Amino acid sequence: MKLPHKLLAAPGLVLLGLAACSGCSDEGPTAPPDTGSPLIEVVFPSSAAAFDRDEDGLVDLEFAFADTGSGIDASSIRLTANRPLKGGPARGEDLLEAWAVTRADSAGLVIEETVDHLLPRGEVQLTVSVADRAGNPMTRQVSLNLPPAARHKVLDLG
Repeated sequence: MKLPHKLLAAPGLVLLGLAACSGCSDEGPTAPPDTGSPLIEVVFPSSAAAFDRDEDGLVDLEFAFADTGSGIDASSIRLTANRPLKGGPARGEDLLEAWAVTRADSAGLVIEETVDHLLPRGEVQLTVSVADRAGNPMTRQVSLNLPPAARHKVLDLG
């Protein structure tokens, strides 16, 4: 095959064109592998004592998720407690099956404790975990100090 005269005069131009496509595949340029963990933001509670957003005496939690790589894998969301709940589940078991889930998707988790599955009073640590679609995990802990009373409310009988 004979090359046109213009290409013979500028062989470096052809080499630059090939070098620029060294990361290409048949489908086009390939992205670098996703090695970064997702982010978890605690939206609510804002403190260890302010755990009840809607004033029903039950713990309310809200987390926001973000990932700049492959995106959040919603099926990987887990929430556990360091102490067993009254009525179960046991310490370390997933609370998503026992509590009222308002939202559990790639954007975040909104969940509320239920009367049948109350956290014990005193210091409790909750751990939310999530992974992105590339399998990179992230966990975040929330510490609560729950008062001793039914449904965690301090009742004023006076």
